[in-house]
Amino acid sequence: MGVLPPVAPSVGTTERVRLGRDYYVRVAGNDYSVDPAVIGRLVDVHAGLTVVTVRCGGAVVAVHDRCWSSHQTITVPTHVATA
Repeated sequence: MGVLPPVAPSVGTTERVRLGRDYYVRVAGNDYSVDPAVIGRLVDVHAGLTVVTVRCGGAVVAVHDRCWSSHQTITVPTHVATA
């Protein structure tokens, strides 16, 4: 058995998408809400094993617990109020 690497490997997926008018991003068949203030901008979506994080220009604009079901819509009430 070999030695562990000095830095832990990255787990999950990361992609860059343009946030649409509906202010949701799709990850593995589920829709997660994002702060509507960044509609039309490129956002980085990282889906780890337990958390989905969305960043725009380095700032976090959404954090959700990862849902392992499919066809679910996960919404933060403040995103709806802002929209």
